[in-house]
Amino acid sequence: MVQPKGSKGLDGVVQPVRERSLFLEAYFDRLPDGEFDIVLVTASGPQKYGVSLKDRTRIEGQPQTQAEPHPAPAPRPPTDASGASHPVASTVRLLVQGDGPLLGDSVRTLQSELLAVGIETTIVVRGQPFNYTIVFGQGERDAVGLIALDPTANVVAVAIRGAFTQKGAANGAAKDLAKKLAAIRP
Repeated sequence: MVQPKGSKGLDGVVQPVRERSLFLEAYFDRLPDGEFDIVLVTASGPQKYGVSLKDRTRIEGQPQTQAEPHPAPAPRPPTDASGASHPVASTVRLLVQGDGPLLGDSVRTLQSELLAVGIETTIVVRGQPFNYTIVFGQGERDAVGLIALDPTANVVAVAIRGAFTQKGAANGAAKDLAKKLAAIRP
C-alpha cells in the first residue's frame, strides 16, 4: 500500500488494484499527491519507504489518466542459456512463509529459475489452493534454508546454503530448490 508522506495509521492509504506476486509487483490506479511512502506490512510490523518527488517522476514515467491502472509488464517466455525460448509446461501455486530481509529476493530467484525450465509460478495467500508451501529461513552466519512442503505438509525438497553474504546464500538456496522442484514436477 502507499500513503501520503507523514500520514498516521491508515490515513490516506491507497491499496493496490492488482498484485502479481509476493513482494514482486503491485499496481495502483492512483498515487497520493506529492511525496508518499510505500508501506510494507511484515511480521515485525509495518515498514515505510519514502518516495521523493524525483523518485515519483521516475516511477510514473509517462503520464496516464487517473482511471487507468499502471500496465503490467509483458510476460517473457522462459529461455535457456542460449536465449532460446521455451513454452510454459506447467504452473505451480506457491504459498510462501518465513521472514527476513532477503525473503523477496529469494522468492524472485526461485520464480525466475523455475520459469527458465518452463514452470510458471503464482504466489497465493493462505486459504487458496496451492501445490507447495515454501518455508524461508535466514540464519545468523550468512546461511539460508528453503523447504518445500506438499499440501499435506510432507517435505518434498530442502535447500540450505551458506555463502560469503546472506544474499548469495539466499540466491543459491533458491536456485538449488528450483532444480529439485523441477526434477519432481511433471
